[in-house]
Amino acid sequence: MKSILFLIALLIGFSGETTSLKNKVDKTEIISLPFELTTLSRRSLPGFAVNSELNSKLSFHVYTDLGLKKQILYDDVTCSIFKRFETGNKNFILLDLWIDMGENYRHLLMTLNDNYQIIDTLDVAVGGSFDNFTFTKRYRLDSDFKVTVYWLKPLSETPVYFRPDTPPFEAQRIDSHYHIDDNGKFIQDE
Repeated sequence: MKSILFLIALLIGFSGETTSLKNKVDKTEIISLPFELTTLSRRSLPGFAVNSELNSKLSFHVYTDLGLKKQILYDDVTCSIFKRFETGNKNFILLDLWIDMGENYRHLLMTLNDNYQIIDTLDVAVGGSFDNFTFTKRYRLDSDFKVTVYWLKPLSETPVYFRPDTPPFEAQRIDSHYHIDDNGKFIQDE
């Protein structure tokens, strides 16, 4: 009986280690910059879900169309830490959060202060599945904390959906440039 109680206490102790945002962030592999999100990018391990910690602070919507006009939000959306980036002597923590709803995805860059509270976020990637997964919006993060967001915006007023039967369409590439200031804020550059 004592061994069963010990095992239960041990399991509760281990499960409690990763229940806070701080513990999950601290246990996520830190990668160096530069980084560019591509279809070959894989999330850092262990890939903690952070829904419960961030649910009241962020919108977990995803987009169903390449023009980013149709948002959906379901209860079964997963938000997890995709990457944690090396920030050196900066006064913030920098994460890529992956919001996943089946065949639709969204990435946010998020900065946290030393108390693991959100400083700022930036929508940096949107993807979905045709026959293969593709991004309509993706990003590059340079070692000087400059962020470039690339978006292929459909020129059609009719929504273009992430579906295998989507006909060919014309699009315009739009690049947006940002930098992360010393306070962890995303500032759009001219």
